[in-house]
Amino acid sequence: NHCCVNNVPRTFMDMASAVVTADAKGVYHVNLYQDATATLDGVRFEISGDYPVGDTVTVRVSKPVEVAFRRPSWCPKMEVSRDGATYTLRFDMAPRLVEREIIPAPEDAASEDCWEFRRFTDNAPAGVNEDLRRKYRRTPATTVMWGPLLLAKARRAGATRTELADDSTVSGKGYAVSLSPLPATDTWGLWDLVLTKPGESAVCDFQSAGDDPSAENGDVFSIWF
Repeated sequence: NHCCVNNVPRTFMDMASAVVTADAKGVYHVNLYQDATATLDGVRFEISGDYPVGDTVTVRVSKPVEVAFRRPSWCPKMEVSRDGATYTLRFDMAPRLVEREIIPAPEDAASEDCWEFRRFTDNAPAGVNEDLRRKYRRTPATTVMWGPLLLAKARRAGATRTELADDSTVSGKGYAVSLSPLPATDTWGLWDLVLTKPGESAVCDFQSAGDDPSAENGDVFSIWF
């Protein structure tokens, strides 16, 4: 009986009940855009598009009803077009650098300056998980966002250990970012990240970066740029 395990069904139920709602005027509101099928008052909504990795979502409605679409707070522009009972939504994913404030390190971590994963030596006992050592940055760093997704440099996205251990940052240096989606096999999403000043790295969504701790090269990642 653990809070994380208990909250999985709670979250699923909350999301399922919020995908589509109806107001007192009979307008149906599509609120969430992950792939889903929802039926409310006999009206069926089919949502597809692999959002939020994808920036285009298709919503098919089974009956001619008035429909409204929620624009996410992070999205500066959302385009909605209609072809009969099919709506196409295009989101401005607003790829962006987000400056972060540093959280002071505790006194017992004064000699540390970043987070990283450390492997046990090759002669570690069989079945022993990798050791996670907490290390704290002394200076602020920047994160990269794609829509609502936090992106990460990761071994499974092709980043080297040198890139992951680099504690330099683009924070406060006037960098701009552009992201180009790439075909993804080992991650949910994959992008080519280009900064306007020298610096380039492959990034994937944060969840995939640490999705499988038992994978040979898929359990090392960094969200700091």
